[in-house]
Amino acid sequence: MLGSEFKVFTKPNCSLNVAEQKKVFAVIAGFALLVAFGFTVAGAWLVMPFAGLELAALAAAFYYVNGNADDYESLQISGDRLVIETRSRKRIERVEFNRYWVRVVLQVLPGGIQRLLLCSTGKEVGFGRYLSDEQRKALAKELKGITGLSY
Repeated sequence: MLGSEFKVFTKPNCSLNVAEQKKVFAVIAGFALLVAFGFTVAGAWLVMPFAGLELAALAAAFYYVNGNADDYESLQISGDRLVIETRSRKRIERVEFNRYWVRVVLQVLPGGIQRLLLCSTGKEVGFGRYLSDEQRKALAKELKGITGLSY
């Protein structure tokens, strides 16, 4: 593995793309407005503003989810460099370590949740937030064999 490159790229699981979200929103909005219109015609006019609030909340939720859709984590080992790049809500951070000085730590948090940390030169960087615990554990094992220090 010394002469080769190692790459890991993770993204959040987004079950609906933007076009599908618009279709789902249109169906829900159509049904909610149809029901609200029926109640408005029957004399319960206050239902319409609350239906509008409901749709505004749904639109805000879709907007928030879309803000995270392009997030990612990337880990690349090439030669003696280990580079971690993360994108979170349009902010990109890049950390570079010497591969042979990196310590791989798999930390177990309360509740049994695991956290993968890469530590070197006084810095600690988490990786694998889009991975399952099993995937994090397998990646930690593989990284311990590739990097310098492992505890």
